[in-house]
Amino acid sequence: MALFKGSKEAPPAAEGEASAECMKVGQALVESGQLTPENLAAALAQANGDLLQFADIALGRYGAGRTEIAIAISQVTGVPAVDTKGIVISDEIKGILDEVVVRKHCAVAVAEEGTTLVVLCTDPSPARRAAIEATANRPVKYYISDPSTVRTFIDLVYRADADVS
Repeated sequence: MALFKGSKEAPPAAEGEASAECMKVGQALVESGQLTPENLAAALAQANGDLLQFADIALGRYGAGRTEIAIAISQVTGVPAVDTKGIVISDEIKGILDEVVVRKHCAVAVAEEGTTLVVLCTDPSPARRAAIEATANRPVKYYISDPSTVRTFIDLVYRADADVS
């Protein structure tokens, strides 16, 4: 279960809050053939311990699969991944969370379960959760998806004001 099969160098240490999670997610992606050890090292250095940024880099720059990224993050963080194909966001949910927070943290409210808000995100790190929960003002239940999918939902919920005249 070596992280860098065939590589003698370890990646540089990341400084951010989720550096350990980035490393574990990256290891899972290397083991599943989604990233090469060299790409992992570069992604870790560029993400600097930010799990959302790491996922964006792995997806956009190195072509890791969306599903594989979501599953790896879910396994590492213990937050369940969800199949988003059946999600339809009701009008009552739209706009519950502050758009600035939603876009900054790549997290969007998709449903309610009683008084609990169900949020789809990529990075459930403590700082991101705190920001989301502060704007939600109620209990929040998190599910994981890849950053591209979460941003698609964000764009559906928070249409660009510039498009409205």
